[in-house]
Amino acid sequence: MAFFFEKICYRQVKHHLKKALSKELSEISINYQERQVENKTVWYSWWQGMDNAPEVVKNCIQQMQKQFPPGTKFINIDQTNFKEYVSLRPEILDLFLSEKMTNAQFSDQIRINLLAMHGGIWVDATLWINQQVTSDIFDYPFLSYRAKKSLPIASDHGVSQGDWQLYFLGGTNIYFYEALKVLNDAYWQRYTKVIHYLQLDNLIDLALDCLPELEKEMKKLPVHSHDPGDFLAGGYKYQLADKATTAIMTDVNIDFDIIKLSWKFEPPKEIDGYLTVYGELINTQD
Repeated sequence: MAFFFEKICYRQVKHHLKKALSKELSEISINYQERQVENKTVWYSWWQGMDNAPEVVKNCIQQMQKQFPPGTKFINIDQTNFKEYVSLRPEILDLFLSEKMTNAQFSDQIRINLLAMHGGIWVDATLWINQQVTSDIFDYPFLSYRAKKSLPIASDHGVSQGDWQLYFLGGTNIYFYEALKVLNDAYWQRYTKVIHYLQLDNLIDLALDCLPELEKEMKKLPVHSHDPGDFLAGGYKYQLADKATTAIMTDVNIDFDIIKLSWKFEPPKEIDGYLTVYGELINTQD
């Protein structure tokens, strides 16, 4: 029942934003022009700086640097350097500095601006890259991670799979992110807080609706059998704290190219002297 009402809420918010941003959406559609940018940069952010990052974040970044192909550039966006890479509207920065915008919401502003201005790939600092990444990762016009949803949670958007993941976004055709920035900036000129916790998802949904060329590129991406957040959401048959048997780790490595972790808690690496699934993953870095 809760899922049913969440679907209704999402659709109502999308309808409201479509009406409120109709001028911008029309201009985005009319002015579409493929804008190719090749940039082999992976962006991520730990706002306090990597020296102050929790262990799980440091482990994820080390794994990321190990799994992406040679020649990839990695840049952490933090409170000391963000102005070198992005240009945020003053009202957005004011809302964040006054603590009326959360760190998570501000992170959305950073990733939109980075991809619109520079291209490349945004990867959350708590994303575990579980498989080797090939160089063609930087060649997709629209890049994200599509996956089936194992649980009827809100981020389903009312469909059977997640067509994108906010924590893994990129693509060479940056017109999409320029359009997303236009919608995002227009929103914050009109409002002072998010009206739905899937705020950025709503804007992505609207942008793809009026850019059928890029929606087709999104639909070309493969649909994976497991969502990267399944461990956190309890939607997978194992847990990160389970004993890391050979059979379990074989399944995990087959089922997950990427795994979403959380800085808010870190699973135990060992239980009763045995490595856990999480401990075995971290141990592969050595």
